[in-house]
Amino acid sequence: MKQPLPMDHVFSPFLYDEDIAWLIVRFKHHADFRAGHNLFRLLEGHLYKVSDADSPALLPVPSHVSRCRERGFDPVWWLAQRVARRLAWPLLEAHKRRATPRQQQLTRAGRVKNQRQVFEVPDMTGKTVWLFDDVMTTGTTLGSLAQACRARGACRVNALTLARTPASHESASMAASPRRTP
Repeated sequence: MKQPLPMDHVFSPFLYDEDIAWLIVRFKHHADFRAGHNLFRLLEGHLYKVSDADSPALLPVPSHVSRCRERGFDPVWWLAQRVARRLAWPLLEAHKRRATPRQQQLTRAGRVKNQRQVFEVPDMTGKTVWLFDDVMTTGTTLGSLAQACRARGACRVNALTLARTPASHESASMAASPRRTP
């Protein structure tokens, strides 16, 4: 990476490609909860790799209320509840101050501008926090949330995502277009 992200550690067990992309699209954009359960089961097999001795908390990347209304649910929050329960970690809640355009349609520079100072987080003084999101493309969203956590006193900020886009796709639009038809 040309510019390091403001997280201490990032863990993404899968590449955003083929079947994982298909499951994420089915879950996120079609409210296919069977796909959500399958995503959790896949992720669950890797959660032992993020256990932390510093009594961490899990903080999912929040969706704006308008996006949740549009979808009928918040897919990242839905998954985060299961992850927090499985790890026996407290689940924290952040808020988006304003609705933003979808990241998938933006360039890296657009993503940075889009996410600047958009998150409101609770007091994090002395906490170790694991941010949680479905997909990490450029890391802009997670980076912005990490900065908000550090500004509110977090001593350590890590990130956990289901998948990471392959490096060769980062500059392109990451609108999901898996080969399989939903």
